[in-house]
Amino acid sequence: LSRTEVEMLDHTVRLLNMTSCFCSSSCGRERMKLGIVIVPAASISSIIACDSSLDFAPPTSLPAAAYLFAQLLTRHWSSHCTADLMIVYIRSWNPDRIRKPFIVPVYS
Repeated sequence: LSRTEVEMLDHTVRLLNMTSCFCSSSCGRERMKLGIVIVPAASISSIIACDSSLDFAPPTSLPAAAYLFAQLLTRHWSSHCTADLMIVYIRSWNPDRIRKPFIVPVYS
């Protein structure tokens, strides 16, 4: 995301009375929490390596892989971040550096 896009997103989040997912427990208790994860590059093979249950049914498309990656991130951060909405932005895919960005919303 560009700096302008991030500033616009930050402005919108404040107008919606939301707060960062990682703010201290004393700030914004009554607000919805939003987490945004920006991933420069992901790969299907690394997603499979992170979750051994995918050995028998690996994702066969980039949308399926993006969704699985977002789910893995949500599980990984669940003890630190109880976001009402986590947005995962994957910029590109390895090994071929496929410039096909995905935005995956994860609601909790």
